[in-house]
Amino acid sequence: MTDFHSLIGRPDTRFGEMIDSTPACLKVIDREGRLLTMNPRGLEMIQADSLESVLGLNVFDLVHPDHRDKFEAFNQAVCSGEKGSLRFDIVGLKGVRRFMETWAAPYRLTNGETAHIAITNDVTEREQAIKTVNQQRHALEVGSRLAALGELSAGIAHEINNPLCVIAGHAGLLRYQLESDCPDDDQILESLSAIESTVERISSITTALRTISNEGAVGDLTPIPISKLISDTLRLCAEKCRVNGIEIEVSVEADLAATVNPVQFSQVLMNLLTNSFHALEECREKRISIRGSRGTDFTRIEFSDSGKPVERDVAEQMMTPFYTTKERGMGTGLGLSISRGIMRSHGGDLRYEPTRAATTFVIDMPINGPSQ
Repeated sequence: MTDFHSLIGRPDTRFGEMIDSTPACLKVIDREGRLLTMNPRGLEMIQADSLESVLGLNVFDLVHPDHRDKFEAFNQAVCSGEKGSLRFDIVGLKGVRRFMETWAAPYRLTNGETAHIAITNDVTEREQAIKTVNQQRHALEVGSRLAALGELSAGIAHEINNPLCVIAGHAGLLRYQLESDCPDDDQILESLSAIESTVERISSITTALRTISNEGAVGDLTPIPISKLISDTLRLCAEKCRVNGIEIEVSVEADLAATVNPVQFSQVLMNLLTNSFHALEECREKRISIRGSRGTDFTRIEFSDSGKPVERDVAEQMMTPFYTTKERGMGTGLGLSISRGIMRSHGGDLRYEPTRAATTFVIDMPINGPSQ
């Protein structure tokens, strides 16, 4: 039977006491993954009753299956003389899953072989806290998106109701023609054509609505034409612009595209549009301009409106979460901060451009998505 203690060597008393009292796991495993020694904190992490009960245990079996291959490769690299760190999950002897973070280096055994010595920390609480923060951030994003849609809901309803009236009218004409003694084929075909085009219009509106209201994950990045993203979003506010006399000018270079999450990018545009609608309420000239251009390795969109210039103190704070100049109950103060966070998660940015005469925001996005 292998004497695992002799392979490690005996530390002096004071050093052994330090190892036993450290709040991190300290372990040594050989090239095959067998546990040669482990301090009390490590035994607690793997839910072992004593060191003697787990000496020689294959540590690979404790690593979660999703991470086992990379852990085995990491162990081989360390036992071959490399140093490094790794994050992985384990499942303890009593079934508890933990998130681990380890730093390892080669360790020479008394028989001349090289093993793997590591200091490992349990980062389960940190990972769970990060998960909670991400869930809360996602909830804020969804809430902000739905708030923007709520402001446009009347216009969206009108955009759909008008085409439905057209369909109803042409359906009545078809019924009249079919019930008459001499139906007019040309009139029937004209009504059918009008119904088809109107259905396509409704379909485009509902598609755009589904896009921006979807919860799409951050990782769902897709190469997509910028003109389509803009037109899909503008369909949802066309009626609001018409009723309020707002002119929207769109100028996008041909074949301009970016690798983005369509849902989140539409939310950024919707947040900027919503802010512009509020800024233009008291203005005589009501104009929004959206321009798209191509850089060396990025796509740029400049979004501007004819509202009053943003005051310096407001410009310095408006990207801060919960900061708003709107009356109480009229805004969350999250639109711009969430939008900037979305663009940064794409490897790009959203910024206010103070040097322009018009209120202008600039969106930059890597053409091929975030760098790895």
